[in-house]
Amino acid sequence: MTDLADMAGRHEAVLKELTAVALTAARELGERLSRAEADESAAALGLALSRMTRSVRQCLALESKLAQARQKLAREAAQEARDARARQVEVRKDRLAAAVTRAIYTEHERDSDEADEALALLDDSLDEAALSPEFLLEEIGAQVETLCADLGLDTRQVAPAVAAYQGDRRRPDSGRAEDIDFDAAPPPERRSSG
Repeated sequence: MTDLADMAGRHEAVLKELTAVALTAARELGERLSRAEADESAAALGLALSRMTRSVRQCLALESKLAQARQKLAREAAQEARDARARQVEVRKDRLAAAVTRAIYTEHERDSDEADEALALLDDSLDEAALSPEFLLEEIGAQVETLCADLGLDTRQVAPAVAAYQGDRRRPDSGRAEDIDFDAAPPPERRSSG
């Protein structure tokens, strides 16, 4: 993308220079044409002026196309950035949801009304939190603790629940969520045999 932007910048600079040269030449030809006395020289100057004005028009048209191309590149880059952020937000929401869901199921029975209500509130809380520009910048452990506190869950249950989510690879002694590596991949889903 940067190479295309650099190339467009170089082309734009060359076109500006060509336009200036062609415009200067067209003006000089116009002045010479107005002073020309012989029909032959006036015809030759008129033809040269016609060709030069066509060159100016072509340069201006190309300059306009380059400007449109730069605007398109800028729009595409902005859209790519928005798409990348949206993907990052979804990944973060999934990680937070998995960790807090474990904490919910640690405190409430899986099929209980309290668990269902907490899960619904979790979805709403995650959607609201994701709107913040700082959502991806905040410490994920702090986000888990905040979500658990907002849902009325015992935050001491966060670390064991998350450690269980991560396949018991990390069981911090402190019990604090910030000691968990939330960016570690979750264990693969296990299928029951039989």
